[in-house]
Amino acid sequence: MTILIAWPNLVPVTHAGAVRGMAFVKAAAALGLSPITITPSITDPTIERWDGMHISTLRLYDSYASLLPPPFPALLLPLTIARLSAIAKKNRVRAVVSSTPGLFLALECLFVARLLGIPFFLDIRDSWALEEISHTGLLRNRVKSRLEWILCHGAVKVWTVTESLARLLCESHRFPSNRVQVVPNGADLSVFSPIATQKKYDLVFLGAPSPYEDPSKALESFLCLSFERPSLRVLWLGWERATLTDSARSALNMLVSKGFLKLSPRVPNSEVPSILAEARIGVASLCEEEVYRTAIGAKVYEYIASGLPLASLGPPGKSELRSLIEAYGVGFFATTPKDFASFASQILTDEKKLKSLRERCLTVSKRFDRGQICLQALRNFVVPYLNRTKGTA
Repeated sequence: MTILIAWPNLVPVTHAGAVRGMAFVKAAAALGLSPITITPSITDPTIERWDGMHISTLRLYDSYASLLPPPFPALLLPLTIARLSAIAKKNRVRAVVSSTPGLFLALECLFVARLLGIPFFLDIRDSWALEEISHTGLLRNRVKSRLEWILCHGAVKVWTVTESLARLLCESHRFPSNRVQVVPNGADLSVFSPIATQKKYDLVFLGAPSPYEDPSKALESFLCLSFERPSLRVLWLGWERATLTDSARSALNMLVSKGFLKLSPRVPNSEVPSILAEARIGVASLCEEEVYRTAIGAKVYEYIASGLPLASLGPPGKSELRSLIEAYGVGFFATTPKDFASFASQILTDEKKLKSLRERCLTVSKRFDRGQICLQALRNFVVPYLNRTKGTA
């Protein structure tokens, strides 16, 4: 049996979305589903190779959208759908899997599934309700939200990364809760694991300073901690230019000039585990936008798998990040920079407590093995459809 996995921005595999996509590809291969893996590209069609898996690039809607202004890419949809359908038919594909936050690739896949009479599965890492915060244009956001509605209603099963995101989708798009299944991000435990090495940093912040993580508040928290811990060393891995408040910009300059904070650009994924091993605690931050309470970044699971307790910062009230930390006892969740500094200082000065939290993280990480999570999702939801349908391309 063969399935088509069409995933946005799959190569290079350097970000959370691509890593999740490749986890599904590897899981499909392990289950004997012979995955045909495709990602859009503006270059001529090629075959990439990553970790033993083959990825085909193809000119699809997203390829033309990066080159042409609206509405021309949409006018080419019949061509791109036919292009994708031909590959699915040639390889006798029995099911199609695609993902967001890009919506047009998933739309192309839905049309292919309808044309060939096969099931379509949709993975939603970020609902458009989260994406529209940073995307301008009322009409554009309405169109994208409507596209997500169509995709959710067209899929036989929708996967989301958290419970609250699943509820948000069901409420926003009015489809039954039994059509949605939580498939957490998790971490690849064969890659992220504790490594015995010298600890160079007290804290590490993994990833770009995106608005949803409220980098201003994180920097102000680091500054507060530096007053309590004069030997503080923080690494921000993946730093790039960010929009900061005046007070945060002042904090950034002070932290860097005094040697408390090191700003490092993004590195290849293969280098991340060894760098995390040089830190004692991993930092996760969350802004006050209500919709982001549904999110848990992939780095949270990577911290835990590396044995790094979580030092988290966010708004008061419920959130998926806070619920995970409090449910599993893998760190702390603070709502102010002052509290963040106090909690972090307590852990960093208590080696026994830090060791206990590290051990707890490693135990909990086994619940969030990305490979097993993706295997289970395919085994429980895709394989049964394949076994009971006769559809061929």
